[in-house]
Amino acid sequence: MATMITYEIADVTCMLCGRLCGTAKREGQGTPLYFRSREGGEWRQVRAISGLRCPSCGGSLYLDEFELKREFTAEAFLEEDAARPRRGRPPRPFRIPSQAA
Repeated sequence: MATMITYEIADVTCMLCGRLCGTAKREGQGTPLYFRSREGGEWRQVRAISGLRCPSCGGSLYLDEFELKREFTAEAFLEEDAARPRRGRPPRPFRIPSQAA
């Protein structure tokens, strides 16, 4: 069984200067919202985007439309390789040369 991670992601933009300030991520509607600034760093949970400000001008931020993303985990690829039959002709059996007497 293939394991897939599904989440929604959106850009966070400043209303005042129009700069892209970061990215917001959530597992689905009604789940906690996580924010990562454009400079990088780790995802941190936020209660609302209205509490965040633009680092360059101090303006309010807004979320663009959420986009659905799906990713396969590494285990899914390993399961797929194990379940798939090997292609091509089977290798010749290894023979030990007989001892000449």
